Amino acid sequence: MFTGKGCEDVAIDALNSGADFYIRKEGSPEQQFAEIGNTIKRAVAGRRAEEAFKKNEELYQWLSVNAPPEIVENLNEVFYVLDKNATVTYVSPNIKSIGGYPASAVIGRSYVDLVHPADRTGRLLQFGSSLAGSNEATEYRFLKADGGAVWVKTAARPILREGRLIGIQGILTDITSLKTMEEALRESEEQYRDLAENAPIGILTCDIEGCITYINQRGLDLLGAPGEEEAPPANLLTFPPLVQNGFSGLLRKAMESGISIPPLDGEYCSSWGKKAHYRIHISPIANQETVTGARIILDNISEQKRSEIALNNANKKLQLLSEITRHDILNQIMVVQGFLQFVEKMSVDAVQAGYLGKVKCAAAAIRRQIEFTREYERLGVKEPAWLSLGGLIGKIVDAPIPIRCDRPGVSIYADPMVERVFSNLMDNTVRHAEGATAVHVWCSKTESGLLILWEDDGPGVPEDQKERIFERGCGTNSGFGLFLAREILEITGIGITEAGRPGKGARFEILVPEGGYRFI
Repeated sequence: MFTGKGCEDVAIDALNSGADFYIRKEGSPEQQFAEIGNTIKRAVAGRRAEEAFKKNEELYQWLSVNAPPEIVENLNEVFYVLDKNATVTYVSPNIKSIGGYPASAVIGRSYVDLVHPADRTGRLLQFGSSLAGSNEATEYRFLKADGGAVWVKTAARPILREGRLIGIQGILTDITSLKTMEEALRESEEQYRDLAENAPIGILTCDIEGCITYINQRGLDLLGAPGEEEAPPANLLTFPPLVQNGFSGLLRKAMESGISIPPLDGEYCSSWGKKAHYRIHISPIANQETVTGARIILDNISEQKRSEIALNNANKKLQLLSEITRHDILNQIMVVQGFLQFVEKMSVDAVQAGYLGKVKCAAAAIRRQIEFTREYERLGVKEPAWLSLGGLIGKIVDAPIPIRCDRPGVSIYADPMVERVFSNLMDNTVRHAEGATAVHVWCSKTESGLLILWEDDGPGVPEDQKERIFERGCGTNSGFGLFLAREILEITGIGITEAGRPGKGARFEILVPEGGYRFI
């Protein structure tokens, strides 16, 4: 009602007759029309809210009466109405699916009584905010009929009926499963953070721009940083020392390719002046196939490097001593053998000749054993490597028996001395496979790995000699060929046995374990 009359009786009669508001004609026209506009907006909003409430209430009431119970009970949201005193005046029947109550057991109760005691503080204030028009969603624990509780999320708005505030209407949603997942995620994050913080290795992460986003305490210790607060915000892609030693380039490569960089060793002086040998592993961090940064695993291997250097120096000294000793012994053996030749010419007694022959054999055996030490001390000196089977067979120079290799495109991970294995096998064939005309080398895949087979068409190996031929000193020559072959192969877990049939030729089976071979 907009009137120039100031009588209160007129305003009361108008409101009782259905008017929504009363404004007197006083003040400037601008003020009057502004007030009229605001009042109309409030009235329209209130009327729309009232109509929406009526529709929602009618819908839920219709559903509760006409819809099958299983549909109502399985609705995700519970619709409720509270009066101005926070008393439940209506709740949809599917409240039973959340709290275990029938709707009749909830209506008439204060909604605060249905809130977990630990969450009741502030719920009445939140109720007041909803009455005032706040539609902010909140979360709390809702008490169940059995004494338990479920997490719920609710949002409510005021109800206006004929322009008067009568309560609030809202929606209640069960979010227990979401809360459970959030708690599990939080516990998992805490667990992994605890593992990272207490790991014996340094762990760093950076974003795609190279900025460090995390570094654990061990990482700070390894780099000599006084603390995380004092650590400068060095960019791993642009920090000059890292660019110069190649780390930045490898980090960029890992993030651009999305492929981890194999562990690498290097010496580095940190920003705090700590110089050490580090072993570093770089792996990209991806989010739904998009690389967002990288993870760097860092370890100080300075002590290991010092031990390796000391061991190498000791080995060099031992090799030098062994070489000098071997050289001196061989020289003395040569002198002994020379004098034996003179004595043989002077000897006329058959008994003396027999003794001299035994001495010559002993001297020759000593010479062979000393020369064998030269070969044996090379075992394991060099790092194992991937070596082509075809290349190894091809290194058998001037083979007196033709070799056919059916699978040259195979590489095996072995000690570089493995070429001696195949040359010794050829030497064994030449010396013992009387009448052999060909050697066949081929491969066969098994459950245990890859079999490399060396076969000849000679007389074969007797059953009682199949294992003995690999013993040191066995044989009519040096007695070290097959013994040395087995020792070389065992360095990288490769085995060798003889499995041929006597009279059908020798068959040496070399078993390369899984991971120790690849096809090229």
